[in-house]
Amino acid sequence: MTFFRAGWSEGSAPIYNTSVTAGLIRKFHYRSDWAGIGFNWGDSPDDSLPDQKTMEAFWNFQFAQNFAITPSVQLLVDPAQNTEEDQIWVVGLRTRITF
Repeated sequence: MTFFRAGWSEGSAPIYNTSVTAGLIRKFHYRSDWAGIGFNWGDSPDDSLPDQKTMEAFWNFQFAQNFAITPSVQLLVDPAQNTEEDQIWVVGLRTRITF
């Protein structure tokens, strides 16, 4: 499955003026797991800051009908809010419990 999302803002304090995201998700029917990768480009509202590029890869482990864990890794290139770093790696772990 593919996904695409785009948005823009002209407000007084947007994080981005323009943001475009696209990616792929693959569902594994034998386990109900799914994995994906996404890419984002964000146009900084401050011309002195670089445009941020982000890549995220994740795997959603569906352990039970009401319980899932999703580890992820993100790479932020030219982070708009941190001009001292060229790249930042972010490792995440999300859980989902439903009742």
